[in-house]
Amino acid sequence: MLYRIDEVDFVSITSSKYDDLTSYASSTASLPLEDHGHARRGVRQAYGEHPCAELSVFLSEGYFYFGYDWDSTKSLQKTVKLGHPFAWTSCERSFFWNRFLMKPIMKFSASLLGSEKRAIQTGGIFVACFEGFADIQEFMFGQNRAAFAVFSRISCKRAGTRYRSRGIDDDGNVSNFVETETLFAHPDFTFSHLIIRGTVPIFWDQQGFQLGFPRIQLTRTPPATQPAFDRHFTNLKDSYGLVHVVDLLNQKEGQAEHVLSNAFDFHVRKYPDVGALSQTTFDVYAVCKNSNFERLESLFHLIGRDLQVFGYFVMDPAGTIVREQKGIFRVNCLDCLDRTNIVQNYIVKRTVDLFVRTYLLGSGNTYDAYLFQNSLSELWSSNGDQLSRIYTGSNAIKSSYGRLGKFTFSSLFEDFKNNAKRFYSNNFSEKVRQRAIDVLLGKTAELSPVIIYSPSRDAVEGELERRKKEYCDREQLIVQVLTWNTNAAIPLSGEDYSPLISVPKGILLVTLFILIGVAPPHIVAIGFQEIVQLNATQIMSVDPERRIMWEGFILKYLNDRHSKTPFSLLVSHQLVGTTICVFIRSDFLDAVRAVEIASKKTGMGGMAGNKGSVAVRMDVFNSSLCFVSSHFTAGQNNAAERDRDQIFALNELQMSGGRDILAHDVVFWFGDMNYRIDMDREHVREHIVEKNYSILREHDQLTVRMKEKLVFQDFQEGELNFAPSYKYDLGTNIYDSRSEIDISDHKPVKGVFEVPIFKVDRARESKLRAEIRLSSSATYLDDATLESSFDLIDLKDADGSPPLPPRPRTSTN
Repeated sequence: MLYRIDEVDFVSITSSKYDDLTSYASSTASLPLEDHGHARRGVRQAYGEHPCAELSVFLSEGYFYFGYDWDSTKSLQKTVKLGHPFAWTSCERSFFWNRFLMKPIMKFSASLLGSEKRAIQTGGIFVACFEGFADIQEFMFGQNRAAFAVFSRISCKRAGTRYRSRGIDDDGNVSNFVETETLFAHPDFTFSHLIIRGTVPIFWDQQGFQLGFPRIQLTRTPPATQPAFDRHFTNLKDSYGLVHVVDLLNQKEGQAEHVLSNAFDFHVRKYPDVGALSQTTFDVYAVCKNSNFERLESLFHLIGRDLQVFGYFVMDPAGTIVREQKGIFRVNCLDCLDRTNIVQNYIVKRTVDLFVRTYLLGSGNTYDAYLFQNSLSELWSSNGDQLSRIYTGSNAIKSSYGRLGKFTFSSLFEDFKNNAKRFYSNNFSEKVRQRAIDVLLGKTAELSPVIIYSPSRDAVEGELERRKKEYCDREQLIVQVLTWNTNAAIPLSGEDYSPLISVPKGILLVTLFILIGVAPPHIVAIGFQEIVQLNATQIMSVDPERRIMWEGFILKYLNDRHSKTPFSLLVSHQLVGTTICVFIRSDFLDAVRAVEIASKKTGMGGMAGNKGSVAVRMDVFNSSLCFVSSHFTAGQNNAAERDRDQIFALNELQMSGGRDILAHDVVFWFGDMNYRIDMDREHVREHIVEKNYSILREHDQLTVRMKEKLVFQDFQEGELNFAPSYKYDLGTNIYDSRSEIDISDHKPVKGVFEVPIFKVDRARESKLRAEIRLSSSATYLDDATLESSFDLIDLKDADGSPPLPPRPRTSTN
């Protein structure tokens, strides 16, 4: 039996403050999440804001399902093949949406004995729920009662709304990934078929608040994308067997979708396991012009062979497996909604027809083909509408074709309404829904799992931490960081890098290249400032051409110098003039995960990007790194303004889950900070000539303010054993004598770092954990000791109440 969640209340076990709001969710559950704010105002005035209000409404929208006695996160084929009794500890993580809430219970139950563990895991008190669609349609098949069921399970691994979650992540998870299972129950056989959808599995983005078609942007280079792409399809192969991609994107030259499709095709051809992945490009709108979807029959000629080879799952009434599904179709358009719904419906109908002809039409059996197809079409159309509402806030476009097999004038009007709803939802409601998703999945900084006291588990984890060296290896990472204010200069073309050459509007690359070094580091992070002219035109609309030019020159130089260990551009980002580029050794790309970008403007009180900071964070094995490139306020007497710029960036640069800069193991902060030396010009020149750098350091604004803990607290700066990098005549080592700044006036500065990073061997860790559990040091508590330990806990005698979960923080973006 499968249940739908229609109402959710959160009850505090430590406070009665919100008990009067137990009916709150039911009174607003029928409202769209974006309208919840209007409905709650009166309630909030009377009782205050419930910390779980938005999450309660989100869970009460009717899109979540669960089962008490069977694993609703698994397909029928997996459930039958595994054969063991249902327990939520074995649920599919990709579709286990409340796992973050359940994690403390799961950890606690792991430390219990067999009978207690089974009681918690199978007792029906705790359930695993999935988001998606589920429905059943009964009908007569000949003389027998039969039924269709459609279950769609949305992955929670890269969950989000339409324009806030695009593309792939470094673990190979894609946005809007949905596994749809079609079941056909008949007295003689039970049929199951799986088909999947998911956004194009490369790194790309699309801005939502735009009229017309929002611009698509590829955010990683092909070499930096391939590892994540490979992980995605390797995961699919492990879960489903052979994979056949059906790409429905627009193939017209010059179209944004065509760029995406070409990139998709490139990575498919680079996938190492050639025999496990095949691809069909099928521009459905071009083939089925004017919504003539009868032409989908031409698709069968392209995929018909794999349709039969992949097959479907069949089980007889005794539970014996008759046939297994051996492969899967992965269908995608841009959003994996409208076109995908139509084509998946077609593939499923074809597959069901193969099953019926093979197993049910022998011995003269007949059935009502119209009723049969109509029952399936109705379910699939409802499935498409609900998936679309979850992702975009409106029903699917062209869903009437799935139900009626044709289009009418009312269908066109309905599509127009749905497009209008999508525009509103995408631009005005996504933030609220995304916040609720992040809270449910534990991806916000304010949340942490509830801690359930378990002496035996704590003993295991303590011993595991003490013996960390047995499963955790330490490695040295070489990182080179470089910063340069280029004053909108461009790199020179040609082969002449003579230091004597100086070209207007050109910068000599030789200084930069010498600083990058000879030995190949693992990571090269470069921060540019004033990469373009800081004028009104650039501030209003950033031109990436100069950044792309610099990226190409640097990458070429790195690969010319380090041909045996070539580099790839991992990621770059430009905030008007402040830019960051991170290059990774290609043989090291597979070690990098969870790459993210954040930026903040500080010019004109945070309204303009002529000044600001850009950050890139990543995980390297099991250590986290963050690189920040900044350009602070200029002016000899504006040191306090620069302090505020740094503190603002420190507090406001946030990654997913609310992680800030300091939530990393190692942080590199570099850029044109604009701090000055508080001495008159002539004395500075004298000390430079005499190389009295220690005296200059004593008057350096940044050094002084760091000592006073006014700025960059807990950061360390390397020794300043070189002349000030500011300000020079163009292309020379001669300091400019003029007070105004109107030429290139900086030299690049480099730092080379050896960074210890940690690599956890999960297999060794799991083996050691199991050994510790069996050892006497981890099992010194028997049942009686456990019971007496819990008897000591008395909430009545507790000193105060633990705080309630914090209210969701309003974003200022």
